[in-house]
Amino acid sequence: MDKVILFEKNALRYRKLAEECVEKEDFSRALEFLLSAKSLSQNLDVIMDLADLYAYMNLLELSNKYWFIYMDKAPKDKVSIAYEELAINYFYLDNFWASSYYFHQKLTVDGYINKQGLSQEILDFLNK
Repeated sequence: MDKVILFEKNALRYRKLAEECVEKEDFSRALEFLLSAKSLSQNLDVIMDLADLYAYMNLLELSNKYWFIYMDKAPKDKVSIAYEELAINYFYLDNFWASSYYFHQKLTVDGYINKQGLSQEILDFLNK
């Protein structure tokens, strides 16, 4: 008789597997794991991981979709990360009005924008 390996079927396990796939640059497999995690749990970390993965894949519109879902479900004191990520995504979509709006929202909530990790072109945009 064949032996069966039991597999933990929970969102945390799927997120870990997705992270390993991203490290190997196997983005489609990582997406499969994250979507499986989402079907098991509407955890905000899964939503954020999906938004980040889509941005990493340069699918910025889909990334924005998940950032909006995150903002809808997150407590108000946690939405500033979504504002910043939306601002960055809209910048790379050449929608500078929307980018400015979300950078302004980030400033309104946090009082600052952490410039570390932002590209030089975004820093130039912010300094205009």
